[in-house]
Amino acid sequence: MYFSDIPGMDELKEKLMESVKNKRVSHTQLFFGPEGSANLALAIAYARYIQCNQPTENDACGKCPSCLKYNKLQHPDLHFIYPVAKKGKSSESDENESSDKSGDEPSSLDFIKEWREFILTNKALVSYKDWLEFAGFVKRALIYTRDTREIFKRLNYKSFESQYKILIIWYPEKFFHSASHRLLKSLEEPPDKTVFILVSENKDEILPTILSRCQSTFVPPFTQPELKQALQNNLHLSETESSHYASIADGNFVVARHLANENSDFHNYFDFFANWFRYCYNFKYKPKKTEAKEAPYFTEALKIFESMGQEGQKHFLLFGIRLLRNSLFYSVKTEKLVKLEGEEQLFARNFSPFVHSQNITLYSDAFGKAIMALERNSSPNMVFTNLTISVHELISATRTKSVS
Repeated sequence: MYFSDIPGMDELKEKLMESVKNKRVSHTQLFFGPEGSANLALAIAYARYIQCNQPTENDACGKCPSCLKYNKLQHPDLHFIYPVAKKGKSSESDENESSDKSGDEPSSLDFIKEWREFILTNKALVSYKDWLEFAGFVKRALIYTRDTREIFKRLNYKSFESQYKILIIWYPEKFFHSASHRLLKSLEEPPDKTVFILVSENKDEILPTILSRCQSTFVPPFTQPELKQALQNNLHLSETESSHYASIADGNFVVARHLANENSDFHNYFDFFANWFRYCYNFKYKPKKTEAKEAPYFTEALKIFESMGQEGQKHFLLFGIRLLRNSLFYSVKTEKLVKLEGEEQLFARNFSPFVHSQNITLYSDAFGKAIMALERNSSPNMVFTNLTISVHELISATRTKSVS
């Protein structure tokens, strides 16, 4: 991972590179950002830049021995700690076992091969849930005392090749309680020329005593153009596909990737949503033959919705909420806040007379209840039918009020 692999965030990248150029690298740093952000990718790119033998003005050189080893995440002075569990066993059950049995505890080093493959395959744009699935863990994983003991022992040795030894701790909020106290002690008395980089999605779950010793850097979610670029770079999606998934995922690369993987045949949410809402407006509506195959005859619409699968259905509804909120921006004369393009923007503007400050909450509640019902494994046909009736009633109420 290089800085150039991460779209946007130019000011943040420049700030990090300046700290290296000016030899003001803080020994304990926290990169925090929401799921699907580039927090881990940025941490690895920063570590590469610190340990690069011939860094350029804008990135690591990519040619020196250090950079070549980073290509496989096998630099001897780069270390990782991340949540782990016994294969086929959750860490929830491990918590009930004595933490004194350190020989029974799993360690990051036990899964270093899987970890490197996971990070390199996904360009470090990953989630905790994805790691559990990739590594074959059940329910959840933790960071144990054994991990801190083994890694910190290594950090007390002299560096092999670089000026700095770097330890990247992914998901420090998953520290087992005894391990977090050992980390705190190391942060209070850090080994010489050692940089700790903590990478978190839930900053508030980290011990305050650890947070107080970190220089914090917020890694924002991708903007829509940045996410579109990331999808094209990493998944090699077309212009149309990348724009579509970027508009749905709301800055979350992990969500966008899941949607792309689930919809390998590229299901266009917008075409279906627009036809469905026209049907909600008028139950006699039928699409023209030239329009999308997703014909919104209600029985056909039910089949389409059901074919999306649970995650696809939820993201389709989230896409709908986002479109309606943008319609509200037109309704209340705040068009500058609209973050849509093309047909989606046109639809949001045309539908704005039916969305206002009094009913946007009702729309959001109806869609939110539908998502909750899907998460509880309710029948998608029933969920979609109920939501269709609710949307029809909201539109009809607005039409009646405008006529009167």
